[in-house]
Amino acid sequence: MKLTKQLLQERFDEYNEKYFYGKLGKCDFSFFPKNIICLGSYQKKEDKNGKIKDKIWLGSFVKWNEYLLEQVLLHEMIHVYNCRVENRFWYGILGHGSCFRKQVRRLKREY
Repeated sequence: MKLTKQLLQERFDEYNEKYFYGKLGKCDFSFFPKNIICLGSYQKKEDKNGKIKDKIWLGSFVKWNEYLLEQVLLHEMIHVYNCRVENRFWYGILGHGSCFRKQVRRLKREY
C-alpha cells in the first residue's frame, strides 16, 4: 500500500475517535528519507509562542499494509496522547515508560 499524508490524516482521525476519545488535536505527518531505517517516530515541537505542534514520521522504506500501519500509527499516537492529555511524555526509555505501557494495556484490554 502507498502512504500519503491524506491517508495518514484519515487514519489518525479515525483512530483518534475510536481509541483516544477524540482528545488528540491536529497532527502533521512526514516520511523518513529512504536511508533512515525506522518504522515511525513522534516529534513534539514548541514554537516561540509556546504552541506545541505534533508530528508523526513514518518510514518510506517499509512495505506497508493495513495491519502494520495501524500498529505503528497507534504506537505513535500513544506518544501524542501522553504528551497532550497526560502531560507525561519522556518517562522511561524514549518515552516508553509506565505512562506509555499503561495506554498499551488499556488498548489491549478495551480492543
